[in-house]
Amino acid sequence: MKKVLMAIIGLGIVVSTSSVASEHIRKKRSINGTVATVKHDWVVALLKDYDKLEASQNNKNISDYQFCGGVLLNNRWVVTAAHCVEKMDKKNISAVVGPLDLDREEKYGSLAIKSISKIIIHPNYYSTYSPLKDMAWLDNDIALLKLTSAATQKEGIQLIDKKLDSNSLVTATGWGVTQYKSEFKKFTYEGVEAYLINETTSKPSVRQNINYAIKETNICRESKFSEVGVNTSLWKIPKTISHFTDNLKNLAVIQLKINKKIKLTDKSEVSKLNELTELEVKISKSIQLFTKEVNDLIRHNILLKAAAENNTLNSLISSSNQVCVGSVSTPVSGVCFGDSGGPLVYNDNGVNKLVGLASFVKGCATPNSYDVFTSVYAYTNWINSTISN
Repeated sequence: MKKVLMAIIGLGIVVSTSSVASEHIRKKRSINGTVATVKHDWVVALLKDYDKLEASQNNKNISDYQFCGGVLLNNRWVVTAAHCVEKMDKKNISAVVGPLDLDREEKYGSLAIKSISKIIIHPNYYSTYSPLKDMAWLDNDIALLKLTSAATQKEGIQLIDKKLDSNSLVTATGWGVTQYKSEFKKFTYEGVEAYLINETTSKPSVRQNINYAIKETNICRESKFSEVGVNTSLWKIPKTISHFTDNLKNLAVIQLKINKKIKLTDKSEVSKLNELTELEVKISKSIQLFTKEVNDLIRHNILLKAAAENNTLNSLISSSNQVCVGSVSTPVSGVCFGDSGGPLVYNDNGVNKLVGLASFVKGCATPNSYDVFTSVYAYTNWINSTISN
């Protein structure tokens, strides 16, 4: 495990770069989690666009479709992070209830896969992402999913009924990536220079555990939103937007050139057509990624500027509705892409209780950094009233 989390990660997860001239966004690093060995009814894996027949035809495993985590509250309701489902249609999400080894259990037909009948995002949810280090923020990052049919013979988790003291030991669990590498690759096409984004990941089939200790909220706040860090970011963001925008223009020019060449190439030149088509697909994907990053940077710049000018940086991470945690492992371990929405659990005299939902991090398993989870305790009334109504 290594979102969002944010997404940026989302666990919300953040990738690090200051300009398109940077060769690497993030180097490959294992997340250093431990393999889970105990099954729990309340652990949920969320799948995106999963179709068993299509997966078989494309030689894909069910773990390839996992994108976020969740937690079973009772046999009809799952709680997760809002940023996992904010732009998704319920028909595109499936919930696997209580798995440990996704691929193995799918092979033997023992998975409980449920469709979703309703998505309810917290009314005050707000998100903003950025590819710059230190730029990750989510608030009221919580959502409820109603299952189309009951998860029979599955028992939901208890919610924590108190705030935990600092240094209390807690555990996160999920199927987030165990390795991640993202880099810019410079290339030139017919005199036009641009950068492509190349991403490679490694995902586990077996659920992974991460051990944490609760930390004071101000530690997370200082780690992510210090005055010096914010001022530096406000200086970097416009430059990065400019770099990314220039690169988008060049990618668009190259894309037009390739599309024109594809139309003029004889269909008998199969090898040439395949080469051009493959490059066009890479360019199209990079255009989508860079466009998203520019939009996220603009949103984040507005947030930081407003917070800095109004002296409200201290409110960006709040002890009232967020939980700050730090790794207790050596080397450092942490949640990452695919872990968002997954549970942070406290063992209360042998009873597992839900403390938080994976929300965002400053890099995945980054030394001297801290991860942020949505505090479930703060939303107990909202959860209960929403389910009741």
